[in-house]
Amino acid sequence: MISAIKHSHFYSPERLFIMLGLVFVLCVSAAIYLEAYYLALVPFVLVIGIWGILDISKLYYLLIFVLPITIEFYLPNGLGIDVPGELLLIGLTALSPFIFLLKFKRSGVNYITHPITIGLLFHLGWILVTAVLADSIVIGIKFFLAKLWFVIPFYFLSLYIFKDKNRYKMFFWTLLSMLSLTIIYVLVRHAMLDFSFSEVNAAVSPIYRNHVNYGLLMTAFLPYLWAFYKWYDKGSLERLLIASLGVMFLVAIYFTYTRAAQLAVVIAIGCYYIIKFKLVNITILTSGIIAVLLGFYFVNNSKYLEFAPQYEKTITHENYDNLIEATIKLEDISTMERVNRWVAGGHMIGERPWTGFGPGNFYFNYKNYMVSSFVTYVSDNPDKSGIHNYFLMTMVEQGVIGLLVFIIFLFTAIICGSSLYHQIMDPQMKALVMAATISIILIAVTVLINDLIEAIKVGGMFFIAMAIIVREQVRLRNQA
Repeated sequence: MISAIKHSHFYSPERLFIMLGLVFVLCVSAAIYLEAYYLALVPFVLVIGIWGILDISKLYYLLIFVLPITIEFYLPNGLGIDVPGELLLIGLTALSPFIFLLKFKRSGVNYITHPITIGLLFHLGWILVTAVLADSIVIGIKFFLAKLWFVIPFYFLSLYIFKDKNRYKMFFWTLLSMLSLTIIYVLVRHAMLDFSFSEVNAAVSPIYRNHVNYGLLMTAFLPYLWAFYKWYDKGSLERLLIASLGVMFLVAIYFTYTRAAQLAVVIAIGCYYIIKFKLVNITILTSGIIAVLLGFYFVNNSKYLEFAPQYEKTITHENYDNLIEATIKLEDISTMERVNRWVAGGHMIGERPWTGFGPGNFYFNYKNYMVSSFVTYVSDNPDKSGIHNYFLMTMVEQGVIGLLVFIIFLFTAIICGSSLYHQIMDPQMKALVMAATISIILIAVTVLINDLIEAIKVGGMFFIAMAIIVREQVRLRNQA
């Protein structure tokens, strides 16, 4: 249908230009006359809309390009928005129904009925249920809407965009180019500060919210560097460039001083062999048993109280070596503030175990559930940050059911990815599926001490990786 529009008698670049010109004049005139200057933005929104309907892939790749340089801003009403990335997410979400309706094919049913998509839809559905039942319904519904314009472009639109290898290459090089520029920017700024641990957040600002966000985005993308390195022939310029940038990534990850990101590099190697030797199922089962036993150990007879910090000794450390030592001794303030919020979260779960307090409602309630012996110097939480454990956050805000839905969704993606890796014969696609699966696992591991699946940069990589697995699994089934 879009092709028909382009080739119709009515459509021509000249007519379209004249129409947009008239709309521009009318809107600017109305904006001046009514003193409603936002009306002047209507023509630009219209241009982007038309452009998106005629070829939405260009807007999609624009989103990928600006993803690393998207900056979080706070509006006067206290709400945060990521510019320009989130604006593009909203625009792509608005355009997606037109694309799906105009381009929907019978094979599209295979994507909707895929186990990962079904798991995602259940996850979204339960978020909506808990949003309606939330302590603050307004916050819950806002969270749900933000999740929608997050998932639709990064997951559903990715399924539409990734039609062939050239589209994957475009995704890789588009993201790599801008991400590499931000890394160079941060390394240069950090070098001017003598690579000081205490100045790392200043070095990544304003592009990244903090060194954790910066480090985990690189970690999530690192497996794709390995995959696309294997896509190109030995001795090729592309392979040499990817290898060089890979070294830069590793250096940059070290100088983030982000413990989760550094550990994830090592975990990535282990993940490769776990998938390669078909040990995913036993690893998931073992991890689940260990998590349950640890939870029972700390909760039984209030054992967790023995790990309460000494208030005077739990401080911020300005030297990275001291930080590692303090972490082991439970004297690092960032680690122990996490524990403080985990303990508060545990008490919140006890009060509302099934539906939780509602999406986005943790911050507004957790201080009433803090245990005084776990309070630290930064417990006033001026940054309004979350619980720093995505799984625990999900259980606090969406209840035990919400956590189970998310875990099933997550494990389904990992199992499907590892299974697909062994089914695909094409070595390039094999490497890509391995990279996507490892990326999901690394994000899942690192959010044990962070909440970054809801952050545009890391969360975007999470859902794109899932889309890659679904797209290639459906393609393989269609070829059978």
